[in-house]
Amino acid sequence: MYNIAYQLILFMNFFKKKLLLSIFVIIILLVGYIYVIPTGKLPNKIDKIYVINLKKSIARRDRIGKEFDAAGLKYEIFDAVNGSNLEIIDQNNKKIKGIDISSGRYKMRLGETYRVLCPNLTLTYKYEIARLGLMGAGMLGAQCSHLEVMYKIAMNQEKFSIILEDDAKIYPGLGRDLDELKNSFIPQDWDIIYLGMVTGKPSLTRRIKYFRPVMLNNNISKLLSAPTGAQAYAINGKSAEKIMLNMLGANEQNDSILPHLIKRGVLNGFFATNVSINQHGHENGTYSTDSDISTINFKKD
Repeated sequence: MYNIAYQLILFMNFFKKKLLLSIFVIIILLVGYIYVIPTGKLPNKIDKIYVINLKKSIARRDRIGKEFDAAGLKYEIFDAVNGSNLEIIDQNNKKIKGIDISSGRYKMRLGETYRVLCPNLTLTYKYEIARLGLMGAGMLGAQCSHLEVMYKIAMNQEKFSIILEDDAKIYPGLGRDLDELKNSFIPQDWDIIYLGMVTGKPSLTRRIKYFRPVMLNNNISKLLSAPTGAQAYAINGKSAEKIMLNMLGANEQNDSILPHLIKRGVLNGFFATNVSINQHGHENGTYSTDSDISTINFKKD
């Protein structure tokens, strides 16, 4: 009995030493990341705040316009790509329209590859994983819309621009929070900063469970995993090029691709802890018919 107890104590001491060593290594790595990787402040000026909006979605455009006016912020409407008008070429070189898919006149087939002709870019989409579901015309239009904004940001080599979908909920104090964010230190190789997410109430428990953030300062957290939702995020010209390169051949919608790129270490992702741009209908962590219908799909409001 004495020997068993003694062996147990030895094991516990060994485990304790290993645990302490692991914690020490993690701390060293975090300190090294924060202080060895070059850091600097975000640009003092936001190049543009883009709001992706379909021309026919007048109600949404009016709503977000009023919210921006209340916040005292300038923004630019970016005309979304209407999924029903997209030209798509199947692997037999047959040309179809997005409306053919949404109406059921044409059915995409599992395992086949399609070329989606966005205005300035060609998206290659392969419907190969049944469990992910089919990206229909609306989702492909949304994908093209985000890519087209990134294309503009990359072409202009913008330093700090924000992309919003038109169901983003702009709150009156956003201008103040963005000013505070601009004065925050962040690694110079940042690629994307999430300004909101779709996971419900932003409690500490939920953040730790889903995103495993590492707080760098009061306003910026490093993401080791990634949130859901692409209604509000900031990028720069260089990261726009990187995202486009990875999204043009992807088989999932952008709000799924971006988290995967962060988790794999392709993108250096961060979360602005002092900014919280929710989606209308997602304020309490629940989905509504308003926000389930993508702002940039061809469906009706």
